[in-house]
Amino acid sequence: MQIAARVAAELLTEGARAGIFSGAQAAWCAGKERRLEVACAGATRTAGGAPIDDGTLFDVASLTKLFTAGAVLRLCERGAIRLDDALAGRLPELTGTPQSRAVLEQVLAHEAGFAPWAPLFESIAPGVRGTDAGRAPLLAALAACPPASSPDGVARYSDLGFIALGVWIERAAGAGLDEVVAAEVTGPLGLSSARFHPTAACAATAKCPWRGRELVGEVHDDNARAMGGVAGHAGIFSTAADVARLGAAWLDALAGAGRWVSRRAAEVATLRRPSGRGLGFDLALEEGSSAGALMGHRTFGHLGFTGCSLWVDPEAECAVALLTNRVHVGEDLAAIRAFRPRFHDALMRALFER
Repeated sequence: MQIAARVAAELLTEGARAGIFSGAQAAWCAGKERRLEVACAGATRTAGGAPIDDGTLFDVASLTKLFTAGAVLRLCERGAIRLDDALAGRLPELTGTPQSRAVLEQVLAHEAGFAPWAPLFESIAPGVRGTDAGRAPLLAALAACPPASSPDGVARYSDLGFIALGVWIERAAGAGLDEVVAAEVTGPLGLSSARFHPTAACAATAKCPWRGRELVGEVHDDNARAMGGVAGHAGIFSTAADVARLGAAWLDALAGAGRWVSRRAAEVATLRRPSGRGLGFDLALEEGSSAGALMGHRTFGHLGFTGCSLWVDPEAECAVALLTNRVHVGEDLAAIRAFRPRFHDALMRALFER
């Protein structure tokens, strides 16, 4: 593990110096003992920022979808909801749209036909963005957004589907999504740093054009920010250690050793569907994956737009969280796309090649 920590720290430092991000954290566990290691580099800002340490929080962007999916699966296991529940049952806003026929399973697998993204926040008056009064017009805008297709079993990645899913969960549970995620995911797993509305020191992301300030501890995603920072697709802040612990919980479940979700639920969530995805999870490509070339064919995880990722390899019993604030230095994806597989391959070599 000491070799892996040195390799990870060197690569993160190199990435910060090259301007791929201003700061980064990585955390990983490998083997049955699930012992966690962490490496950090850079600073919370490009100029005058505090050094990144293992307690710095990052906006994990679409990794939030894994927390939302975990909450759905937990509620399903208890019989509170079902994967074949229709969206329209709790989202009458979708009446008359093709998505009114979609069920939760299709949304989790990005097979519900929602458009990938839309600037829903623009439909909300600036004075009410981020308040409860802004949620109704945002949902109306979502329902009016032209769909990509009908629910048809084809995977089309969509933030809008997970926005709808987050609201559906709130209505089903009679509680805010932040409360549901705390009760079903972060609380049971002891992920004390992972939360909406962070209170600890955070790495900066980018300047918000409609708020006119650099975002530190405020979600980078415009639609999530317009919803008050709590949404099914984005909004969670976390340390790399807690993101890796989430990955380790899925490893435990797949091994039949977990008490959070059952092995059956974990197998269903991480199984490659005909569409190519899992339930909430991306599955690593055979070639060109950001997980690199050395993780196994069953590897699952997710990326976050801000520069974050989680990849979990059941064959190697390994989970790797890489958190960066690459949007702080610009939104060119080329550099982080090259960095991610290089980082994962180097780490895997350090962990497993002796």
